Amino acid sequence: MSLFLGGNISSASYAQSSLSANVLTNTVDSISLSVPELMAALFEDPTNLELNFRVMQAQIATGNLEGAEATLERVLYIDPDSTIARILMADIQIQLGKFISAKRILDEIIENKDSPPQTVERAKELVDQIEGTLETRQVSGGFSFYLGQTENAFGRAKEEEILLFDLPFENDTKDKSDQVYGYRAYLSIVQELDYQTPTQFRAGLTTSGRETHDPSRSDVQTHTIDFSFQQNDAIRSTLGGYGSYTNVGLQEFSKSVGGFISASTQLKNIGALTATLSASRNVYFPFNGVANNAGKTNRSYSFSVDLTRGANFGFVKLGLLGGVNNAQDEINDFRFEKAELTGFATNNVFALTATLARQWVRYDIADTFISAKRQKSETDSISLNLRYLNAVEIDALDFIPFLRASASETKSNIPNYRKDSAEVSVGMEVSF
Repeated sequence: MSLFLGGNISSASYAQSSLSANVLTNTVDSISLSVPELMAALFEDPTNLELNFRVMQAQIATGNLEGAEATLERVLYIDPDSTIARILMADIQIQLGKFISAKRILDEIIENKDSPPQTVERAKELVDQIEGTLETRQVSGGFSFYLGQTENAFGRAKEEEILLFDLPFENDTKDKSDQVYGYRAYLSIVQELDYQTPTQFRAGLTTSGRETHDPSRSDVQTHTIDFSFQQNDAIRSTLGGYGSYTNVGLQEFSKSVGGFISASTQLKNIGALTATLSASRNVYFPFNGVANNAGKTNRSYSFSVDLTRGANFGFVKLGLLGGVNNAQDEINDFRFEKAELTGFATNNVFALTATLARQWVRYDIADTFISAKRQKSETDSISLNLRYLNAVEIDALDFIPFLRASASETKSNIPNYRKDSAEVSVGMEVSF
């Protein structure tokens, strides 16, 4: 039964009931009189506090928050010391976005020594809610490290023989197992911008490293800076860009810049549909080793469509992507397509992300040093990421253990590019 359906209305009755917005949303069916009848009765007896509260409850139940606010203003004119009316007024003003005036009311309740303890506790909860909403800048960051075992991380061909000028030669650089170690540090800033349409600006800085025992491509370090503007309207639009620099074994390896624009909308009873257009410029430096960077500098363009559907356990996302890569050396020009299915599931203890993907690559020109055939390949991959959610918190830092595993297989019309790879690692993330 609603607090306002009978009996005396007082601060004491509120103190004995943990009132929240849920209590206020009883349907009009629970009120003996209709809204027009209540308003007519109130016109005859405007100072009747119980009648005013019944009108306010009916207004909230029908979604008329502005009307409920006006009714509470009348209640406070009649009874300026009504604690319950004041905290209800603050609650309604929060829902209307009037955070400053709501906080002023709540601060007065908290500072009043005569306010019941439960009322003060509820007022403090609402103040925390307001301060979280009014906070226009959020800073987060963290550091993670991992170690594990990798199989053929550098993409060596798995065939017994590979081609050179279309002639078979023994493959003496086959799969190799190795230990892998890595880290990642990141810092992110999100700023709410003062626009009529809710708009966020985000900027991030990331540094990551990866080390194996392989002397030819060990000690990989990448530094990335990225930013984006996002407007949340009926169609959510995002514009962003990034820049990155990579060195391998203390040698310059590559640098990249890129940008994207995306739009997302909610399809009724289907899910969220997102379309993204991306472009990037990648510059590869001369490199001593197996990388063969000469002529790989390129411009790449892609278009993707994602459909995300929520579920009781988490969500499922299907992504389709296609693009082209135009390189300095024509033998590195190729076209690519990718289909990806991602599922996310969580409970009170673990969160699991699983991804299945297939990518097709077709080169425009044959590398005649290897074969007269143009390279065509198809790669299937799977990845799993398991995180333990009951993090240990020490001095505002969360310690989250995780397990990652991945595997892939590439099929090709040229044996040099047929390969398998796999990796498993465990690690710890520390975040704030």
